Amino acid sequence: MKSSTNFELQALMSEYFAILLDCGFTKPSTSVLLADKMEIVQTISLHQVILRSKAELDQFAEGLDS
Repeated sequence: MKSSTNFELQALMSEYFAILLDCGFTKPSTSVLLADKMEIVQTISLHQVILRSKAELDQFAEGLDS
């Protein structure tokens, strides 16, 4: 979804706040600005690409060690 104003971004944040909170983004949706978009993208990317699969990779490495 595209947002071009702070108000649109805040409305979008309110809609997806639970998902963003699970990813580690804890800034209240009412104080999010367009300048925060890159931070939001980085937080979601970090969670989805690295942290989500890290537990599985750690378990795999432990299995190899035993």
